[in-house]
Parts: sequence; C-alpha cells; structure tokens
Amino acid sequence: MKSATIGLCVTVMALTAVAKLGPAGVHGEPPDDTRAWAECDRNRPNPPKITAVDGKPPSDAFVIVGMNRERTLSNFTHSDGSPLRWDFKDGVLQINRKGPCGYVKGEWADFQLHVEWMTPKGCEKQKWGGNSGVVIHPGRRYEIQIIDSSRCDGSLGDANPAPDYADGQAGAVYGQTPPLVNPARLPGEWQTYDIIFHAALWEKGVLIHPATVSVIYNGVLVQDNWELRERVPPPKDDKRSGRIYFQNHGYDVSFRNVWLRELKPRWENDTHGGPYVKPDKVRDLREKTAAELFAEYDPSAAPSAELVNQTLEIICYSRDARYLKAVDREEKRYLAALEKMDRTMLDAQRAGLLRLKLVYGGLVGWKIIEDGRPLQRKCEELIKKYDYKGTTYWW
Repeated sequence: MKSATIGLCVTVMALTAVAKLGPAGVHGEPPDDTRAWAECDRNRPNPPKITAVDGKPPSDAFVIVGMNRERTLSNFTHSDGSPLRWDFKDGVLQINRKGPCGYVKGEWADFQLHVEWMTPKGCEKQKWGGNSGVVIHPGRRYEIQIIDSSRCDGSLGDANPAPDYADGQAGAVYGQTPPLVNPARLPGEWQTYDIIFHAALWEKGVLIHPATVSVIYNGVLVQDNWELRERVPPPKDDKRSGRIYFQNHGYDVSFRNVWLRELKPRWENDTHGGPYVKPDKVRDLREKTAAELFAEYDPSAAPSAELVNQTLEIICYSRDARYLKAVDREEKRYLAALEKMDRTMLDAQRAGLLRLKLVYGGLVGWKIIEDGRPLQRKCEELIKKYDYKGTTYWW
C-alpha cells in the first residue's frame, strides 16, 4: 500500500544540460553564494507540471477518500491493523461510533493534506458536538481539532458556548494554540482543512528544527507555520515519518475528498536561498551551469551583441579564465565589426547596443566586471551619437 515512498515526492529535476528557455544572455541580478540562479534565470530548471481542477485532487495526490468504496476502505485500518469498519456511501466516509479510530495506511514526514469534513446536524445540542480530529504522527500528540465551533465567539466572554476552551476549537492545534479566527460553519455543512505539515528534524536525539503546521480552514488561514511543541521524547533513530489517523470520539462525523501530496523537506533547498543554503554546493552548481553555457557558445559564429551578451552570462556564474577569455574575444570581435559599419548597419544594431548598455551597467554595479571596458564605451558613444532609444528589459 501507500508509504513514505509512494512516489508523490516532488520530482528532483536533474541538473544536466537541457535546452534553455529564452535567449542567451544576462537576465537580471546574478547568482551569488546563496543563490545558484540569477533573477529571471532561463537556466533554472522548471518544476514538474501537474493537473489541478477545482473540487478534484491534484494529479500528483494520493487519494485517501474518493468515490470508490473498495479503494477508500483499503486505504485505512484500525490501530490493530484490522480493516476499517466505518460507513461509506456516495464518496462520503462516516465514522461508525462503535468502531475505533481510522488510520491511513502509510507514513509521511512532510505533506499537504486536504480534508473535507462535516459534523452532523443537531450536534450543537451536545456539549462536545461532532468531536473528532486529524492526528498527525500518533504518539507525538499533534492534532488538528475537528468539532462543532459554530457557536463559539470570543466576544461572548464567559457566556461562550462549548467547546469552552480556545485550544479545543475547530482549527486549533489541540492543546497548543487556538485558531487565529473562527470561520466555522453550521453542523450539516461541509467544511475544509488544508494542512501543510513539516516534520521535525532531529540529529542524534537533538531537535534541530521543530515540526511546523499551517492550516487553511474554509479558505481562511488559521494556523500560520506554527512550531509544534514537543511533549514526548525524541523519536527512535531520529525518524521523521509517521502515520495519520482520524479520531473516533463517538460522533457521526463525515469525510469526503481527502487527499495528500508528499512534500520535500524545506532544508533540502540548500542552493536557492533561505536558512539552509550551503555556499559550497551553490558554487558547485554555478560552475556546472557555467560549463553548460560555455558548451552552447559557438566561437565560429559571426560577431554580434547577442554573442557578447551570451559570454557575459557565463561569467555571472564563474570567473574561470577560459570564460573570461571568451568574453574578451567576443568583445574585440564585435568592437572591430562596429568600427566598419555605416549608419544603416549601425541602426540595425540599435536593440543590441541598448541591451549591452543595460547589461554592462548591471555587471559593473554587481562587480562582475570592471567599468569602462572598450566595447562598453563604444556602445554608450554610439547610443548618444545617434540618439538610440528603446525600452530594454532583463528578460
């Protein structure tokens, strides 16, 4: 069945030579020791394409509760491993009061979980009407509460009806923090949770980064990257994955359209900025990109502004001597070509000259090259002399 290796991980895009998107050349603020890619960078791999349709699970999701009865029930067990004994009809899974909690088969560490749930009509007449919950990593005591909170209003003070403690309301991280606001609907109406969870990172029993959870409740953010409090000992062998279950507190709570997308841990992003970046890894990736770009460079091509810009792009990633030599070569070739052009030919170079002026200005400001290079001065001279104008963008 499903597991932490169910194949839903975001595809790791191979950093091998691929056809680039867009024209060669400098495209905005260059990479540095914290970012392997430039701004608006054509060299940066694109994410995998998925299909997302309103009201349906994304194409890369593990469907936990869908329209198929056998498949849905097979996705669950009770805590003892026995088959789930809840009721299912027309895509709706309803808790059987006599049955234990429903455990989803498999284990996950980082995920997006979509849950549509409904408390039964009339449960508002009970003190703890419609009590259930989404429990993440059983034993670690992470729970997103499900209950009828439609009557709860902080402005009522002591008259606030059940649940009469804030961190026990729907949308709460149970026992830890209440929801930021209460967007609860009435019993008998469908409600939604979108839960984004990242498991804690442990190293030899030492907590490096706490588990976090964000919850969007009926389209409203109610938990904003909350750092979950650890109330139990570290997991064995620093294990990060765990199960998920839906609580049975003896109420006829229903579920439909439940799906999960496995996510990559945030600290796996160690080359694109953020708190986990590794400068050595960033530099290695920049060198790899420079080598790929240099392989695209054709020194036999006719001299042009575009070819100069192409070599300038390479040195944004690496100042290796062979790349600097290519820049010098193309600058000299294009400069010599400009010297031989008449006005008509120069007019045809207007866009390229304006582009190079923008690029040179940026690279000087970012300390990639020194100011006052001969071709840079020539571009500025011709633009001023012939009053060349035009809007030029980085991309």
